Amino acid sequence: MISLGVKIPAADGSSLATDVLLPPDSSPRGLIVIRTPYGRGWHLAEGIEWRLRGIAFICQDVRGRHDSTGSWEPYVHEREDSAALAEWLQDQPWTPECVIASGASYAAGTAWAFATETNSADRSFRVDGVVSKVPTIGSDRVKRD
Repeated sequence: MISLGVKIPAADGSSLATDVLLPPDSSPRGLIVIRTPYGRGWHLAEGIEWRLRGIAFICQDVRGRHDSTGSWEPYVHEREDSAALAEWLQDQPWTPECVIASGASYAAGTAWAFATETNSADRSFRVDGVVSKVPTIGSDRVKRD
């Protein structure tokens, strides 16, 4: 199943545009999550490749960027919007146990926000790893944990 532009509600009523790509058998072995200000369409080919390998793939435009509504204020809403995505994922019957947050540049920061939010709350899943492809916010403030 491939669903493009799924609207996931944020806590304040903004809608977060999300592409959801599930493996053909709808029983994913894992899940890759990317939240980006650069446009989720840039990741569609990547998502298709993960899907063909049995891995679910989620890519979401952050608030106020591309097809997501609300006002974009860099780094301000990332944890609360990550929580909204986590709540949505928690309700999906296909959400696997293995979840990896991934991102480059600004999206590296959103990956860490998603991991922090999911691992600090009572959720049926936890982020198992983060792929932080480049430093976010400068090399002196790179996440090292």
